[in-house]
Amino acid sequence: MEIVSMALVGKVNKHLVALINKAGATAVGLSGIDGRLLTARPSPNAVQLGFVGDIASVDPSIVLPLVDNNHIPVIASVAADATGQPYNINEDMAVGASFGCGEDDSVDRHGGDTGGP
Repeated sequence: MEIVSMALVGKVNKHLVALINKAGATAVGLSGIDGRLLTARPSPNAVQLGFVGDIASVDPSIVLPLVDNNHIPVIASVAADATGQPYNINEDMAVGASFGCGEDDSVDRHGGDTGGP
């Protein structure tokens, strides 16, 4: 999990932030661990897959001020459980949960709302 976390949070996340900033917007790189944005629980398949988790809870309070100030949050799909154990979270679930989307909502992974109720 350490290598996955380093790749997603360190390399991929910061690369995406740099690209968005270069394009003229202002992006801020976060992970689900930051500000306890996402809290994880082990996935039912965690025994076979390793540290793969599902989202147990969401606290968007760290993201909302960023969005309110026209910043683009780039959220790496890594979250920790209550003990601090990090888990790799499905990216679509992480983005949807971060922005309060239900199963029928759709969020563009680049930050724009593409529909839904």
